[in-house]
Amino acid sequence: MKKALGALALLLATGAHAAPEVLLEPGPPGEPDKTLNFAYAVKATSTPFRWTVRIKSTEFNGITPGSLVIRDVANNLSRTIALSSGSFIDKVVHVCTFRIGTTCYYTSPVNYKFASGVTSFTPTRDSQTYSASFSYTPSGGTLTTASASTQTVGGLDRYCGGTGYDQGMLRSVPTGTPPAGGWPAVVLIHGGFWRDRSPKDMITYANELKNAGYYVINIDYRLTPFTGRFNEVFNFTHPTIEWPEFKAQNTLDTLKVVENDTMNATGTHLRNTVSDVKCAVRYLRSQAATLSINPDKIALMGFSAGAHLSMLAGLTSDGPVADWENKGGYSGVSPAVKAIVSISGPSGRFAELYNKFSTELVCDFRAAFGMSRGTCYENGSIPALTSAEADAFKMYEPINSSYVGKPINAGMPLLMLQGAKDPLLTVLDTPSSPNSMVTAMVTAMNNAATAAGKAGNAYGKIYDNGTHDDFNGGGFCSAEASAAAMAFLNAYVKGTGSASEVQAFANALAAQSSTCN
Repeated sequence: MKKALGALALLLATGAHAAPEVLLEPGPPGEPDKTLNFAYAVKATSTPFRWTVRIKSTEFNGITPGSLVIRDVANNLSRTIALSSGSFIDKVVHVCTFRIGTTCYYTSPVNYKFASGVTSFTPTRDSQTYSASFSYTPSGGTLTTASASTQTVGGLDRYCGGTGYDQGMLRSVPTGTPPAGGWPAVVLIHGGFWRDRSPKDMITYANELKNAGYYVINIDYRLTPFTGRFNEVFNFTHPTIEWPEFKAQNTLDTLKVVENDTMNATGTHLRNTVSDVKCAVRYLRSQAATLSINPDKIALMGFSAGAHLSMLAGLTSDGPVADWENKGGYSGVSPAVKAIVSISGPSGRFAELYNKFSTELVCDFRAAFGMSRGTCYENGSIPALTSAEADAFKMYEPINSSYVGKPINAGMPLLMLQGAKDPLLTVLDTPSSPNSMVTAMVTAMNNAATAAGKAGNAYGKIYDNGTHDDFNGGGFCSAEASAAAMAFLNAYVKGTGSASEVQAFANALAAQSSTCN
């Protein structure tokens, strides 16, 4: 049980026995920010917590279990679960403890007794802290308590959701009286390789946009599987089953079946993530009157993976991929946007990028795109990319000609910002084709506009000494990126997109130094 959010506490106790391990982790709808060990939950919805108490079997007879208490610290609310000896499962016995359908895949002994379950709280605040403790009496001793470290959960307002999930957002609302027609609005989308991090990353941008008169929703979205290597995912998904013992007791074919079931049951894929972004736009448009926003002035802006999602969602407003549409609520409402800002975002060439990253990232890549994980489950080499898989990437490439070339996207305002030293996006560049991904996307967009008889409104800006994370809201180059994005949005979203406004923006972008200060 090596992977569980909310660090476990191993407390040294009196006597010869080892202290029980107590673990507490938030479940959906709260998605964990795995980088910072922080979780979000959607306010006013039921947030389940998985809990586990584990005790060494050889010492269990020496203690008498009491109860597990999970407490909402801020509101002083508690859930008490009475635990007796009968509450614990004895792993020394050869019983089926992991079953898919009618097939049992795990009957090997594990030398622990454990009790586990789920209890739920309903977050009401912007930040709530939970704790868990297990009371027990050692043989010949006094009542003792073992505790898990606290788990803090941030509250989000709901924007969309479906069966088994609710997606949340942080709002940044301008002060004062809305302009005629309502506030212009921006959907901010955080990065994290589609697999982790949270809306906290975009707070700096959200505040700047709010102060400039934009209604901002800084969204969470369903994350793709986090760890490229399946044994790590297995430990997180099945915290009461140990991966080494499980692997030792099963054949390669069985492990692949379990892997496929686990990833499909517990992980989302990019199709879900794209649909969440589209739902955020539909939410804003459907609630425009209530929120005092202008439904015709909505933009998408993202960093890294969020930038990719902003381009992909923004260029597919006519619904060319049915599986991405009308999921999560507000069915039938248009997901069209006025403009797109991409900060350090990949636009395509995913198949070429495939072998440029580490094994862990490539395995995450496969998980995000819903592909079989192959040798990833045992920390093996990177699985070979098949031609069919390479073709499947194209659906998720914003530069796809079936998106860029659509008449509905002709003249779509797009701003792409990137660092010349970005290790994630410049891995394909050569001296003869620097920053080729940005150049290719901007060129394709403007060529499509010209072919349709419209003005090209796609722009790119490369910062000479910028890297990838420099642009992550408050980073080294984020001031330059923020200024460029603000001028772009002021011309194309807050403004009317008139020739004079566009020219003023283009002049400002060209005059901006390419060196981050």
